[in-house]
Amino acid sequence: MNKKIFVSLLVLFVLGSVLYSAGRINVVSPKSGSVWTWESYVPVKWKMTIKKHIISHINIYLCDKQGKVLDIGNNVFNNGNYKWLVPTNLKPGSYYIKIVGTNTAVSGNSGYFTVKEPAPAIAIQAPYKNQKFYKGLDVLDIAWMRLFSMDRYVNIFLFKPDKRTLQTEIARRVRNSGNYRWNISSSIPEGQYVVKVITTDGRVSAFSDVFYILDIPPTLKLQTPEKGFKWYQGLKYDIGWFTMSLSKLDPYIELSLYRADNKKLQTIITRRYPTSAKDYKWKIPATIPSGKYFIRIRTKDGKYSDDSGVFTITKLSVSPLKKIKTKKTIINKTKFNSGSDN
Repeated sequence: MNKKIFVSLLVLFVLGSVLYSAGRINVVSPKSGSVWTWESYVPVKWKMTIKKHIISHINIYLCDKQGKVLDIGNNVFNNGNYKWLVPTNLKPGSYYIKIVGTNTAVSGNSGYFTVKEPAPAIAIQAPYKNQKFYKGLDVLDIAWMRLFSMDRYVNIFLFKPDKRTLQTEIARRVRNSGNYRWNISSSIPEGQYVVKVITTDGRVSAFSDVFYILDIPPTLKLQTPEKGFKWYQGLKYDIGWFTMSLSKLDPYIELSLYRADNKKLQTIITRRYPTSAKDYKWKIPATIPSGKYFIRIRTKDGKYSDDSGVFTITKLSVSPLKKIKTKKTIINKTKFNSGSDN
């Protein structure tokens, strides 16, 4: 009886092994003849000719004609789908995927596919869209990414937004390092532009987004007196200012003193003075009451003006000299008798 049971079990085992080993894995992706590049995701897909619960996990390998190249995934759950990121250190060539059930002989191969290096590219990161730069004042930071192998040197140009009209050459044969700083010439006309970065061999190039190069706006700004300054009646002080785009400002300015508490005009310091001077020496009249004030500078045409910080005007107090008392030293002369006969 025991012998019959043993024989039956042995038959079932052998039959099951035959059926089990007869199973197969059909790799349906990647397709034969497909092309993939570094850092791209390859969908690895497969189907089983036996029930999935029989093989719960699988191993995935990348192979070439000589055999296994690398492990793509070990002990992967057998769900029929896996994403593989092609590494950048993989040598370009022809490969196939091999899938093997863990601890079984059940396996399957894909057709041959190609892995190749992607086409080199330049991606310009700066200047960015609608960024504004003032010519003669700002520095244009040009930044780009170089993707994959390319020429070690680049040329950089400034174009109109149509990408056909060249405005000027920014730099020639500079290192393809990913950044370049350009002092924007004041001769560049105001307008919209794009930057073009191109390798010196002409094989790889890119344009930036559209940005603006603008004229420096006319500026009139008081520098002194600063907030919190204390000035004294009867003394002379410098009222200072700076300008930008001086040619676009009225050639003359007016300086006025205002009370800080009620914003009322105290006095006109000067009615007409050259804007280009950028400095005016003012002797504060003794008639100006002590208090807090601010100075207003204004172009004679009234288009531009600026106010100083609030400062103090006060009387100049001189401490009285201390009287120095000299002590008189009285010397008492002592009479000495020359002697006595007594």
